[in-house]
Amino acid sequence: MKTKVLYDSFVQRGSTTDATEIVELETMLLNGGKITRRKFKFSYYSGNAFERFQIELFDGDKLNPIANMIDLNVAPNSSAYNIFGKQETLERVNLLMKKGYEYIKLLY
Repeated sequence: MKTKVLYDSFVQRGSTTDATEIVELETMLLNGGKITRRKFKFSYYSGNAFERFQIELFDGDKLNPIANMIDLNVAPNSSAYNIFGKQETLERVNLLMKKGYEYIKLLY
């Protein structure tokens, strides 16, 4: 499976973090060897007492949700007192992205 990053952003303002990555994954179907390209959006949002991660598939018209943190077997951090610093947040985002790629590979 080939991966091409089309867009990548990370913004942290105070206790709020937004991270987005849009990727194009290229897979080859076993029957006939046809190559397919699919675009996925990985979105991470966190702040005081909430944390969300979502994976969406772009079907050509709209984004369709396909997975979230619970699907990846990662519990959201909802503590109002545990606010991640930049390094901790980057590690958390990287963990979720890695698990997201593994999840997508199982589906496609």
